[in-house]
Amino acid sequence: MSKHVLKLHIETPGTLYSLKGGETTRSLAGHTWFEMISPDGKSTQAGFGPENPKSETSSAPGTVFNNDGNNYEGLPAFTALYEITEDQARTLERFIRSPKQFGFDLDNYHAVTNSCVDFVWKALEVIGMNPTKNEGDILPLDNIDDFMFLINMKMLKFPDPFTSNPWDTRWLKPGQAISIELNKWIGPPEGTVTVGPLGNTMPPPPEPPTPPFRPVSVTDAGFSSDMGSGFMGPRSFGPSFPSFVPPPPFIGRMPSFSCGRDYVPYWGTEF
Repeated sequence: MSKHVLKLHIETPGTLYSLKGGETTRSLAGHTWFEMISPDGKSTQAGFGPENPKSETSSAPGTVFNNDGNNYEGLPAFTALYEITEDQARTLERFIRSPKQFGFDLDNYHAVTNSCVDFVWKALEVIGMNPTKNEGDILPLDNIDDFMFLINMKMLKFPDPFTSNPWDTRWLKPGQAISIELNKWIGPPEGTVTVGPLGNTMPPPPEPPTPPFRPVSVTDAGFSSDMGSGFMGPRSFGPSFPSFVPPPPFIGRMPSFSCGRDYVPYWGTEF
């Protein structure tokens, strides 16, 4: 690998989490964290959570974990992969070492106002991928659509407005997601009761799609999300999943994606 890569991971509620000493617990609301892969293949992970992962309160002392990918059972439910510059990678390394220097409250975890979601969005802010300082949706899974359609402006080379074709958007491709991975059905495992961060019962998920979904690349796809034309909206508890929508013929061979309400990601079509 000859480039720096940023991975945004999301895990589902109910996933087993390994504690020190071999004890396990289940994630109540899910989790999100980020991972950097350097050109030499070195992985650096960072996620924010309560010092005691078994804490049943919404507010607790917080800390940065560097092993979430190993502690959660299986592959992350969702991963979005972006190329970043070396300067962005160095900035993220400084953010991991000292989030307080960038204005993040490291000492106080709160499930609604200062959670793993806030940590990842703050990391995106400090490298310029969150210019409007969005704080994300409260539940980790509700951030899937926004993580899918970020634009890394520092990877773009803007075309000459006088000589370029205004309908040619290939110049956006370097700043879009390299790949989107869905590694498991996004819903709680059988036999578990999933609760929100404040103890409220969450509605049951819809039935899994058939045929099984497969990871695909969306780097050429049209992009939209509940942020709305690049302006990120306020937080909400409501689900906001992406759904596959076949495009009109004039768009071209690539499908466009829309992010509706109560829809389930479906990646059954390869392109």
